[in-house]
Amino acid sequence: MYPLQLTALAPQLRISFGTNIQIDSIREGSDVYMECHVKANPPVKEVVWLHEDRPIHSLMSGDPNMLPDDPTLPTLSSSSSLSMAIGSTVIMTNQSLVIQKVHRSHRGRYQCVAFNEQVAPSCKPGQKLQYGVSRNEQIRIRCEVDAEPSTDLTFRWTLNTSGSGETSVEWASFTVNATTSIATYRPESSLDYGTLSCLAQNSIGIQNKPCIYSVVPAETLYSNT
Repeated sequence: MYPLQLTALAPQLRISFGTNIQIDSIREGSDVYMECHVKANPPVKEVVWLHEDRPIHSLMSGDPNMLPDDPTLPTLSSSSSLSMAIGSTVIMTNQSLVIQKVHRSHRGRYQCVAFNEQVAPSCKPGQKLQYGVSRNEQIRIRCEVDAEPSTDLTFRWTLNTSGSGETSVEWASFTVNATTSIATYRPESSLDYGTLSCLAQNSIGIQNKPCIYSVVPAETLYSNT
């Protein structure tokens, strides 16, 4: 079996006009096509278009303006800022926005917002998992996780050595920077070698499996290489 590497990626967005549209040549009555290009993992489950920071729905000429009821969407108000002009049509399909027979009321700033599945933290692949260190030498053990959302992460470290009676004890000497936590550790005797485990938590939940780092005598590590 081959290891499966998973990376959580918040949506990265870019808007482009249709290939045949020249921005400088757009006039009242023209048809305008915009595409929202999204890069995300897991894949996005929803794309919302905004006009002047307000969400819009597909609107046909003469229909009342409609807004989604989802309270998580930004800047909701009692009416859409994308006012309808007689003969105009606004169509959204997948990640595209089409305005047929554009009107001066359609001027302004357009954005797309994408939402993907949110996930609890997991160990980032490719990390250094074994550290060789001499007695009384201080090391810095780096723990990196993938998470979405990746803000306001909290970390917990535990130490497991023969000196601790093979039971895990809380380890408080660490720092946190975004999705990375760094623990400092100094083995003072042969009983201080063992493992340090790192667990992260975000608003979705706590990490299912900890990231585990082995601390071994330097001569042991080097003799095995």
